Amino acid sequence: MLRNDTFLTGLIVGLVIPAMVFVILHELGVILEGKEIMVRNFSFKFKAVISIFSNILPFIIYSKTKKGHAMQGILTITFIYAFAVMLFLYF
Repeated sequence: MLRNDTFLTGLIVGLVIPAMVFVILHELGVILEGKEIMVRNFSFKFKAVISIFSNILPFIIYSKTKKGHAMQGILTITFIYAFAVMLFLYF
């Protein structure tokens, strides 16, 4: 999937990576809270921001391999995610 240079590939990668990072951070927080290493779990705002920023890694990979259409897809979905999180947190 990373070999294709299509807008749809970028959208799919841009959707999946942040969702996986969000779930990993959530589960890591639950595990650490259960072992009494952390007093509180990670906040939603922290998990959302880190998961949105996780799109930078596939964006850099596509940039190095000169796959412009996939980069556009990742950038588009990143802006949509960021806008949705801002709406959810502040309105």
